[in-house]
Amino acid sequence: MALPASGSISLSQVNAELGVASTTAISLNQTTARTLAGKASGVISLSDFYGKSNVSANTEILLHFDGSHGATTFVDSAGKFTPAAGGASTCYISTAQSKFGGSSLYTSSHGLGLSGGATSFSNYTGNYTIEFWVYDMSSANASVSRYMTYGPYDASIRSAGRIYHSYNFQWNSSYWAYNSTYTTTATTYNAWTHIAHVRNGSTVTLYKNGASIGTYTFTGPIDLTGLTIGCGNLSQQGVGEYFVGYIDEFRFSSTARYTANFTLPTAAFT
Repeated sequence: MALPASGSISLSQVNAELGVASTTAISLNQTTARTLAGKASGVISLSDFYGKSNVSANTEILLHFDGSHGATTFVDSAGKFTPAAGGASTCYISTAQSKFGGSSLYTSSHGLGLSGGATSFSNYTGNYTIEFWVYDMSSANASVSRYMTYGPYDASIRSAGRIYHSYNFQWNSSYWAYNSTYTTTATTYNAWTHIAHVRNGSTVTLYKNGASIGTYTFTGPIDLTGLTIGCGNLSQQGVGEYFVGYIDEFRFSSTARYTANFTLPTAAFT
């Protein structure tokens, strides 16, 4: 998504490009606005935003989770998907914790679903990077904390804090049958942790805070049109495998952004 290259530009359009609600108070002198306009100092006007985009190449989903506490309006800054909360009382913008921007997504039982997107993302087989910051409050007291599902696949934090990638889910009369790959390195509870799932060719590497913690082979397609962030409850089983905590700066990229250990991001994603 990019701002118009000519004609009129409104402050609400600038807000949308910055990934915040259109009604958010904004000053063109604020750092985020000047960065978008590419004008660090001097007089700034709306014409300086012509054609500007706050989204980098290969970014297909970008959720900053910026907004006021309790808000249930979410913006995909890449402009390709429409996020919607599963339950307003259990999935909303929170200012209680934040990695960047002063707020994040809080979820305790109902996740944030995404709809829309190009049909190419319903059967995506290319390289990808799924990354975000997570503040997990649930797994210390629960057997499973499911922080993401997409199609028949899920990513979760399970016993002993290990990060799992599970696939080929099938309900087998009285239990879920599935295949899993997991890491032996545990996540950290009640603290911000950067997690990245990166597919490069047929190899997926899991990264925790910039360091590889395991690899596995995975060539199957993924369905981004069925993506849910912060989710749980395998309903047939009647067991709540809910993620309780905060997620910030969620980005899906159609490229392998990391192919080796990397330095952690120090600012919001683009």
